[in-house]
Amino acid sequence: MKKKKVIKIYYDKCTGCGQCEIVCSLRHLKDTINPKASRIRVYRDKDEEHFFPVIAGSGTDKECISKNIVIQDGKEYDNCILCRTACPAKPWFHDPKTGKPLTCDLCGDCVEWCFSGALGMQLSG
Repeated sequence: MKKKKVIKIYYDKCTGCGQCEIVCSLRHLKDTINPKASRIRVYRDKDEEHFFPVIAGSGTDKECISKNIVIQDGKEYDNCILCRTACPAKPWFHDPKTGKPLTCDLCGDCVEWCFSGALGMQLSG
């Protein structure tokens, strides 16, 4: 069985700096910084106590109906925040110009430039 690259997220290490969003947008837009075109987004809770990097997965035309609750340090978060899917329920992971779903190509630039150690590259399978 062939192993594939995956980006591992360590939520407890994320500082919310947004460096991953900047690096990703520079890779895909060539000399342009536009985090809205990034394949990784950092969700910040309302108190900015927790940060949740999320990497773009596949797109779907329908909204999810199974929204679970995730508990982080005693706070509840809607699982929609951590979902990788580009869907009609949230504007994340859609190209700002074309509206087409964005998908991470696992280039690893975000991992290389993540100085907090919140992102890591590993092999799976």
